[in-house]
Amino acid sequence: MTLANLDAVPIDELWAIHEQVSYLLTRKLQAEKGLIEARLAELRRYTNLHPKYHNPNEPSQTWSGRGRRPRWVRRLLAEGKKKQDLRISEGD
Repeated sequence: MTLANLDAVPIDELWAIHEQVSYLLTRKLQAEKGLIEARLAELRRYTNLHPKYHNPNEPSQTWSGRGRRPRWVRRLLAEGKKKQDLRISEGD
């Protein structure tokens, strides 16, 4: 159907076409939105990271080894400790 053909269509029929197109667009956009939201939820899902390092002076301070180093890690490394010294042993 071309625009030239639509000029000849009565208003009632045009309105019915408009409603059908609006309905179809709404359904398709909602389906697309659902797919995008599902994909986004998948991307946001984080695994539970267990801490690998702890502050020997304050064992409740832990770090997984990911992301920015906490202040206590930077301070202890600056004092001469090695990252391995902060590692949580299997028995802890």
